[in-house]
Amino acid sequence: MMFRLVLLSVCVAFCGACSCAPSYFPDALCRPRILFRGAAIAEGTEGKEPEQPTNPNMMIIRYYTRVFTVRVDQAFRMPASLRNNQTITIKTSSSGSMCGTGFTLNEDTLFAAYMRQSGEVRTNMCSPNTRWNYLSARSQQLLESNDFPQYCANLDTNKGNGFLMPEVRPVLATQP
Repeated sequence: MMFRLVLLSVCVAFCGACSCAPSYFPDALCRPRILFRGAAIAEGTEGKEPEQPTNPNMMIIRYYTRVFTVRVDQAFRMPASLRNNQTITIKTSSSGSMCGTGFTLNEDTLFAAYMRQSGEVRTNMCSPNTRWNYLSARSQQLLESNDFPQYCANLDTNKGNGFLMPEVRPVLATQP
């Protein structure tokens, strides 16, 4: 009994996870307030990274923020305050268990983010960030066409929240 109690205590203290609701392409692309194609050109951190523990068996929990400078190549959804920017600073949590995400530098990427009231731009693991070449040709064409705003408007008015099952609308991210 004591062993189970100790095991449970350890799991509660050191276990963490990020959980996201399922979403389907291209419908998931209609939710972010900020959506653009570009590339991360620099990465840094904000806050202090913890020192290495003296005990090698001790786990380090990192609570700092990752900060990416991102070049904007093509804007699909962008608040007026960011529309003319050539680069944007995007922040995310450092840990995957806190829904943090990362980007490969200088790689063509579709960025999905949101803006806090403070003006800080953030993203997370639940946002539909993806490498541009991972999108299907149909998803790329929809984004680059004049039909994308109307597509999203139809989802909002006809379907409510924009979450559709794959049987209702094709999953364009996995189609050839």
